[in-house]
Amino acid sequence: MAEQRLTQARDGQESLQPARVRVGEQIDALLGECSPSDCRIPDVVGQLLSSGWRDVMLLTLLREGEQSEAWQQAVETARNLIWSVQPKTEVAERQRLLKAIPELLKDIRQGLNNISFDQHRAAVMLKELQACHISALRGVPVVDAGVPAPTPKPVEARVEQPEPAGSGQDMQDPQDEFRRKAMEMPLGAWLDWTDDQGVRVRGKLSWRSELTGNCVFVDRRGIKLAEMSLVDFAGRLRCANAREIEDLETPLMDRALGAMMDALKRTAPENRAR
Repeated sequence: MAEQRLTQARDGQESLQPARVRVGEQIDALLGECSPSDCRIPDVVGQLLSSGWRDVMLLTLLREGEQSEAWQQAVETARNLIWSVQPKTEVAERQRLLKAIPELLKDIRQGLNNISFDQHRAAVMLKELQACHISALRGVPVVDAGVPAPTPKPVEARVEQPEPAGSGQDMQDPQDEFRRKAMEMPLGAWLDWTDDQGVRVRGKLSWRSELTGNCVFVDRRGIKLAEMSLVDFAGRLRCANAREIEDLETPLMDRALGAMMDALKRTAPENRAR
């Protein structure tokens, strides 16, 4: 059970990182839709996008996926939020905003409730948002909206990789047999290796990242014992610092009885006669 909780947690972290990157890219894209010369983002809208609604989009993406209607609705709500606080100078735009405000506020409240956002903070932010809408209907920018919408910056997933356990071109060669063995070793395999303090360690390969190749090893109780990068793992195999242990999942008593039976068979009279 401990091992299962560990692997489930790591799987969740594995999907969380790219989801955060995707949400950040989408918000930057929405901000980029505004014309830099006349688009202003009030403080309250910036707070909503950077905290509350970012989490709404993240949860929606993780639960429903990018192709879902819920994700498209969350993106559209963020787009409408940005549009709603821009000054409306045309009569048609003001009428459109008047019709859109009730549904927009309803969607924002519902989304924030779904992530258990602080209710008091949400009430304050929505009150400030209503003041922004009044200014937009009057065709004037909000007082605190003196800063243009920020220029979107590319968001990159940064994954820190541990230093290799050795050096040389062969460690980077995808055809290297030790690297291939580290990549193909099945989950559940037991290994024996020497750690950085010179202590001999025995652990089971419990989880491997599909993004980075990082491997997590657990002890017999399912508790995390160590984590290695794929390069480090292959390096240990290459220098014989780590070796796979066969048949460790078989209970000790069963292995002892098996060894005893093998010994009896070898010492049987018919075998000695040979």
